[in-house]
Amino acid sequence: MVDVSYTENNLQIGDNTVQVPYNILSVLIVEDVIVVLQNPPTNADDEERNIVAFNKNGNKLWTVESPSSGYRSPKTYTHIQHTDDGLIANNWNGYKYIVDVDSGDTTKYKKFMK
Repeated sequence: MVDVSYTENNLQIGDNTVQVPYNILSVLIVEDVIVVLQNPPTNADDEERNIVAFNKNGNKLWTVESPSSGYRSPKTYTHIQHTDDGLIANNWNGYKYIVDVDSGDTTKYKKFMK
């Protein structure tokens, strides 16, 4: 297992430092994939794609896809967790998504209560 830490928008993966666009809210390691939840400013062009993943060498693997269309904005992801169902991401509107750790693709999981 590789050591991972972060400060503001700098992610330290072993001896490698990776800078992401926005301050980091949390980091999870799932199946050797380092998943990073960022805190983008409101109305940023990519605010709905604020989860990125890296391998243990610091190479970017994917950026999460935007939540399904049709929901009111903002749709920013606010929380990530690893459960028996997989990597789960909650968004600002109260929806949960299963995030494919290999690709960043999402599947609507269920609505949670705010």
